[in-house]
Amino acid sequence: MSNSLENIAKRSALLLALLESKNGIKKSDLDKIIPEWKEHLIFFSDLKLNIRDDRDVITLVTPVSYDLYQSVPPEIRDLVEEILSKLIDKEEIIDPTTLESPLYKPKIIKPSSDSNKCINCADPACMSYGKDNFGGVDKFPSLVCPAEIIQLNKNGFLQINDSECTGCTLCVIRCPINAINLVDVASHNKYKPEEVNKIVDLFVLPITERKRETEKLLNQFSKSKKEPLFNDLKFILDNFDTKVSRAGFNWNRDKYYIFIRNLFRELGLEAAYTGSGGMLRRADVTITAPFVVGMEVKSPAESDIDTGAVRQAFDAKLEVSSTYKESETYCAVIGQEISRGAHKNSLRYLTSNAKIPLLRGRYLLYLLIKHITNLPQDPLNDIKRLFTDFSGWFGRDEITSYFNTYFDLRIETLKQNKKSEEKIRELETLRKKTIKEIKHCFPDPKRKARAGYGK
Repeated sequence: MSNSLENIAKRSALLLALLESKNGIKKSDLDKIIPEWKEHLIFFSDLKLNIRDDRDVITLVTPVSYDLYQSVPPEIRDLVEEILSKLIDKEEIIDPTTLESPLYKPKIIKPSSDSNKCINCADPACMSYGKDNFGGVDKFPSLVCPAEIIQLNKNGFLQINDSECTGCTLCVIRCPINAINLVDVASHNKYKPEEVNKIVDLFVLPITERKRETEKLLNQFSKSKKEPLFNDLKFILDNFDTKVSRAGFNWNRDKYYIFIRNLFRELGLEAAYTGSGGMLRRADVTITAPFVVGMEVKSPAESDIDTGAVRQAFDAKLEVSSTYKESETYCAVIGQEISRGAHKNSLRYLTSNAKIPLLRGRYLLYLLIKHITNLPQDPLNDIKRLFTDFSGWFGRDEITSYFNTYFDLRIETLKQNKKSEEKIRELETLRKKTIKEIKHCFPDPKRKARAGYGK
């Protein structure tokens, strides 16, 4: 068979149709649209593509990466689309504004409630950031839960697959009404069927109206919202460490990188998952505002923070400096554990005027929980110090120093503004509690075994 443009177009359309069709393509349809289809199957066979030939249909068995816009030359694309439209029925286009979904409207909203029940709000913050919030140089920009275990079921109700939950806290933090709780896994309080029409009304509304009603409800809840409760921080940190690394979850690149990106977002910075094909390849996660940081991230499924990761972090710093045209940029390595030699290697870059802190996920998660409970941190005065004040191993001593400076800055501001000594005493009391909590939450190993070495 000749390789004319017409034949190439037919083969392309046939292959795309086989890829899109779940149940195969009827031979009777092929006889009408591409009479010589059997000859095209011989061509595919020569390419080692396995196409199952049943009595009535043919089905593609071999996995193939082939895309209309990436793989098909522009000069035949129109013809390919024309043939493809005859082979595959197009799905009916539905106006999304006409789709209806359920929404719970409580009859009474309790003031200052530590926990409420899920109202099944439109555009749930626990599930999505919203597609318009972040730029194109970002992978899975709207995804909140790294493991994507928060979804809507076929009836439009929010559900959490807690069997795959690592307890990363992101959904708990983002829920605007404290409807998600965390023990070892996240679970959301749901209304029972017998409560409908008694303490809550259930409406099924078009999406536009549902968004409008959700906004009204959230405004009412915001007047009485409390910060989420995290009673035993050491248990939360231990639980996350164990599950994300060793208990069968073993988070891969996508999940862990998304977690790190979202963690910095919740700390008030603009961050993107940039370490993927077609994006910034050296900086796995990039902070873009209010300052610029290129980060090398090691997921639990990849490796601990090692000497190679330190070099990659320095490369990430050079990349973001060039990309964002910033004279002052920073870098870091983030992972769950630190391998031997990484600390020593990071100190070598001080001669290149680069501080490379080795930050573990456990410490960053602690910073986030403190940020949204009783120690809110400013991106410029606090978070930035992670990248300017520390190099190499970041452990219990370092996080103690970080929070001591946190309290020093605030106490100095109170003194300059001649504020009451009572507020200063309150901060000093909170400092003591925080330092004691850090000792409890971070029983660091001696720095000479795995994850440790002498300075």
